[in-house]
Amino acid sequence: MTMLLAWLATYTIHSSALLIAAWLLHRTVVRAPAARDVLWRAALVGGLLTASLQTMLSWRPLGGVVPVSRVQTVAPIREVAPLSVRAPSRVDQAVARPAPAAVSVRRAAPAALPWRLMSVALWAATAAGLLIRLVARRRRLSRELGPREPVSHPEVIALANRLGREAGLGGALQLTRVSGTMSPMALGAREICLPAVALDVPVEELEALLAHEVAHLARRDPLWLGGLNLLECVAFFQPLNRFGRRRLMEAAEYLCDDWVVERTGSGRPLAGCLVRVAEWIDTARRPLPVVGMAEHRSQLVARIHRLLEDRGMTIRPKKTWMLLGAVGLLATTVVVAPAVVVRRPQAPTVSETSNTPKSEKMLLTKLSSTLARVQHEVIRQVADTTHAAIIAALIEALKDEDVQVRRAAAQSLGNREDRRAVPALAQALKDPDTEVRMHAIEALASFEDPRAIDGLIAALRDESAEVREHAAEGLSHFDKEPRAADALASRLDDSSPEVRAKVAQALVEFHDNRAIPALMKSLSDRDAETRQQAVRGLTELKATSALPAIMDRAADENADVRQSVAHALGELQANQAVPALKKMLEDPSSDVREAAIEALSEIRDRAAIDVLVVALKAKDPNVRRRAAAALGER
Repeated sequence: MTMLLAWLATYTIHSSALLIAAWLLHRTVVRAPAARDVLWRAALVGGLLTASLQTMLSWRPLGGVVPVSRVQTVAPIREVAPLSVRAPSRVDQAVARPAPAAVSVRRAAPAALPWRLMSVALWAATAAGLLIRLVARRRRLSRELGPREPVSHPEVIALANRLGREAGLGGALQLTRVSGTMSPMALGAREICLPAVALDVPVEELEALLAHEVAHLARRDPLWLGGLNLLECVAFFQPLNRFGRRRLMEAAEYLCDDWVVERTGSGRPLAGCLVRVAEWIDTARRPLPVVGMAEHRSQLVARIHRLLEDRGMTIRPKKTWMLLGAVGLLATTVVVAPAVVVRRPQAPTVSETSNTPKSEKMLLTKLSSTLARVQHEVIRQVADTTHAAIIAALIEALKDEDVQVRRAAAQSLGNREDRRAVPALAQALKDPDTEVRMHAIEALASFEDPRAIDGLIAALRDESAEVREHAAEGLSHFDKEPRAADALASRLDDSSPEVRAKVAQALVEFHDNRAIPALMKSLSDRDAETRQQAVRGLTELKATSALPAIMDRAADENADVRQSVAHALGELQANQAVPALKKMLEDPSSDVREAAIEALSEIRDRAAIDVLVVALKAKDPNVRRRAAAALGER
């Protein structure tokens, strides 16, 4: 039992070291999918091998050992009764043996259940439960797939068998079709399971699909996945196994894609097939323990990128170097990684307890705590007194004749955020210096004190446009006050475009539908920033009634406005905007084109998917990549 716990602990240390090292190499040095494949296989299985080698060889690694004592069973000690003393006889006197002393030994208390036994029992119960759940998931997969019928198309069977022979799989493959899944899958050692709709795709895409699944069978990926699922159940205490398994499956997908490109000569048929499969799998469901062609949508995007950019084939490092690197990694782990070993228990030692009285120590502790509280209170009172004096001095400085002093005082009061300064700062809004008034507005906005609202509303009519702009931004902090929203709406016709833009932006903070008419009016403002803020504001307010007005700005002369319009149409999920977004894919601005792709990905309509598929053939490579990513997310 102790040996099993020691091995499990050693495995945890070694597997963690291997998987973390594999992740670091994956991120920094190892780039080729083939090398990553070997790296993650070694990291996932290596912990089992290195832990067993250290345990069998009793190797003392450079990282040291962590000893664990065996459980020692102590037999109970009998109670020995005192011997009776009789009158000594002549023989006793002759021998003159001393009388034996009375011995009293307490019986040992019954031993509690050892923690090692409880740990092993808990591990075994958890592993058994996870294995049962894995079996249940397999049965659920069988039920969801339904009956697997053999594929009856002779040309499809011949194509699959030809690809199997090219991959080194002797004999005929088992080709089945089901209606319970929309993703092709490689099952077991020789079976390819296809959705019924896969038989209706173009021939070149069907060949790419079959070649990809044949590559999975040639690599034994279904068997590896099954074994790793078992390992995750038994070694559930190592969460990094799941991470490593996912990285291994990612490398497998890239290598299978490379094999397809090597056989077909191009990555575009496979990319089109992946997009088609992604369209089939439009509803999310729980992942199943099988090797699917497009189950992982995030990786699907990267795969489509590689294939569309003709990067399906990569330079593969030599297998000899990859194997030597994996062996070197495992050997280093055996030599360096720490191990948990079992040692025999030592005889217990008796330690004498000290009877030193603790009253003096307790008194010192209480005294120290009391002194600390007194010191803290004194410091706090002094600080409060000092702070109050500073605030009073700064308030008085707001009336100083020197403008630089008044500016510094207003800014300092804002930084200290003391509400006692609100009346003085409100009075400073009438200061003849523009900068003093702006600092006072910023300070009042940071306090969010209702007493400041009247002063900020009055500042909306200040002679300085910069002050009015600051006042509009300051009022946005009072989004619970209706009179602040009314005051802002009355300034949408301000003579300054910067003020109008800031007012429109501030109105959005109130989430008040009364701002919609004012924002719609701002869509026609002569200032581009104001129009852009109006589009964003209507979007945040979910103003679907403003969709026609927003779509009219799709041809705005300013690229930033057009980009905001594209984002708005996507967030509002306007199905009627698909034609306008399709036209925006040809916009002169790359930012507008990418925003249009993003908007199309958010619209749940078949017409939007059709436009994204067409965008895969666009001249702009950024548009193609964005379209592939959008389809992958779908």
